[in-house]
Formats: sequence, structure tokens, C-alpha cells
Amino acid sequence: MVQVALIFLAQGPIHLEPIWRAFLEAASRVELKVDLEAPPAISLNELVGGELKPALDVLPREEYPAYIIQKKRKEAMHAGTHRSLQQRRRLQRRGPQGPGQVDIGKSEEDSQECWATNATVLASEVERLLSATTGGEDVAQRQKLFTLYVNAPEGHHYHEGSVFHGRKIPNPVDTEGAYAEFILVEAQLRLLEEALLDPLNAKFVMLSDSTIPVHRPEIVYLQLIHEDKSRINACQAKDTERWRLNPQRWDGKMKTDYLNISHWRKSSFWNALRRDHAELALADRHVSEQFRRYCYSMNRVLPGFTNDLKSRTCIADEHFIPTLLASYGLEQQ
Repeated sequence: MVQVALIFLAQGPIHLEPIWRAFLEAASRVELKVDLEAPPAISLNELVGGELKPALDVLPREEYPAYIIQKKRKEAMHAGTHRSLQQRRRLQRRGPQGPGQVDIGKSEEDSQECWATNATVLASEVERLLSATTGGEDVAQRQKLFTLYVNAPEGHHYHEGSVFHGRKIPNPVDTEGAYAEFILVEAQLRLLEEALLDPLNAKFVMLSDSTIPVHRPEIVYLQLIHEDKSRINACQAKDTERWRLNPQRWDGKMKTDYLNISHWRKSSFWNALRRDHAELALADRHVSEQFRRYCYSMNRVLPGFTNDLKSRTCIADEHFIPTLLASYGLEQQ
């Protein structure tokens, strides 16, 4: 029976796991009256009506704007944490000075006490929700409607008993400090690469670690499987609504003989793809390369890198997949 691949982009723990556990437990009790089979496979050449766009040369990883920006952001984040700690210690040594001054030591104690109280309440609530279900890892294995894949930090692992135990993909993409950069798309592509290894996966749903299901599993499954289209907005906008596509994010340097601003689209990063569209996203070496080079977000100039990276906003994860499909003439699919 065909399945729906749920692919998660996580920053670490998935705090809403109890809800997913209950969802998967409900899925394990679903008995479908028909055994849905995968649609006949077609080649990518058949899908696009010809050859794929010519592959472009690849740059060294450290020369792509996204990785330059990510490195700078991570340096600033970790330096900021260090500076914040140093400042708190200096204020603690100085102590309160005059009316209205805050006793940092006392404030820190109160903060820790508040955090501990909230953490206890949260842990208790999580335990209550978990006790309402029969098990984690086993639940995920018993149900046959969904498969799970997680891109999480290299050092994070999901414990035995978690529904996500064993679902973390190998060689995950580091997304720390990568907000709005093509690195998030690379994480999606890495997830798709793993999910495509299972020939029974017919739909691929991109999810965040804060996403929860709001409908019964059989409704979610049957809707997605019976739809013959991807759930993504790749259609051209009316002239009066072109602004919705954020055309100002397009960079003229992205233009090639096979890609231009008429293909520019915008949609949510949290989408659902057909299997052949997922395969195309992995196979393309033209549109993706232009995005890697010219679609990035940064609010200041970084001198000395790739002819001085200019300040601009291009949120790659909102534009890549819909623009890719439109450039291959698949916007109606």
C-alpha cells in the first residue's frame, strides 16, 4: 500500500511529540477497505516533455552566499551568548546601585525558579499525554499509512521509545543560523533523498518541529493520496496580484536561457509534493544552482566575499520549488 512520507525539519527535540504519537496510534487502528497502489512510474524526461535543463558548474561550498552568511550568523550567535554571560557576571559583582536598580543575582534566581516550575509543569503534562497512548516507536511501526523522516542537528538523537527514534536521517544538513537561506532547501532535498528510497512513498509532506495534525489520520492520508497534484502554489498570478510573488526578490543575475522572471513563484516552504516532483527537485542542477548563487537574505554588506555580498532579501525556501516547477512548465500540476 502506498504511503505518505512526513518529513520534519527539526532544531532538536520535537516537543509536540505526544500529539504525533496519538495521531500515529490512531493511524494504526485505521482499516482501509481498499489497498491503494502506487501510480505507474514515469521518467523525468516524460514528466518535463524533453531533457532536463543543462547542469551548471558547481562552486566550492564555502563560496556560496548561504554558507558565508550562516558562518557569520553562528559566530555572532555564539559570541553574543558569551558576551551576555560576561555582562551578567559583571553586573552581579557590582550589585544594585541606587533605587530602581535590579539585583541581577536575585533576578537570575527568580528566572531559574520560574524556569524550573514551568519545566516541571510541562514534563507533567507531557507524561499525561504520553500515558494516554500505548507506546512510541512501536506505534510508528504498527501503522502503515505514514513514514517518518527527521533532519535534526548532528548531536541530537531521539531516545528509544520516541516515535522519532531511528527516524533521523544520516548526514543531516546543519540549519543553525540558516533562516531564509538555501540551506533550508538543501535540508528538504536531503530529506526527500532519503524518503525516495522507499518506493511506497507517494506523497512527501514538509513539516516543522512545531507542526501538529488537526484532522484524523485517515482523512489526511486519503486526501493526500487521492490528489493528483502537489500542494504548492506554482501558478502564475494575475497582473494585479503580481506583488504577491515578491518580484523584487528576483535577481537579474539568476536569468539564463532556461530561467527568467516569468517563472518566478512564491509559496509556503511547508508543502506536499508528488513523487515525480520530488524526484525532479533532486535531479535538477540548473535552477538549484542559480538559487544557491543568487538567492540569499542579508541585511548588510559582507565585504571581501564573492565580489562583496550585497544587502538583499530573497527567501529561497519560499521560492525554489514553485519556481522550479514553473520553469519546467509544470505549474498546473
